[in-house]
Amino acid sequence: MISLTFTGPDGKPIVVDNVPSHQGGDYSDLAGARIKDVLATVGKVNAALQAAYANFKFNPSSGTTTFEILQGNTFGGIFRATYKIPYSLQFIFGIQARAMARKCSDR
Repeated sequence: MISLTFTGPDGKPIVVDNVPSHQGGDYSDLAGARIKDVLATVGKVNAALQAAYANFKFNPSSGTTTFEILQGNTFGGIFRATYKIPYSLQFIFGIQARAMARKCSDR
């Protein structure tokens, strides 16, 4: 199932028509349809998204921070619990040998 939910920067759903399934900003029913059948709706959604972001006044000191929303869990929200963090191991072994100097005496 493809999720095609569109929300503005304030979290409000983007609604461009009166189709009941689109009222939450969910346009999943358009997936798999012919382009010529959905082109008008896609254009309206694009225009509404651009307008929503153009009119949004960002204030970094207001609202809830991501740190507060995730309750301090700043890692793991994106990945499944079974995700293994990639790592690498590197080993360096060295062997040193010292050859005894051959002592020659010339007499």
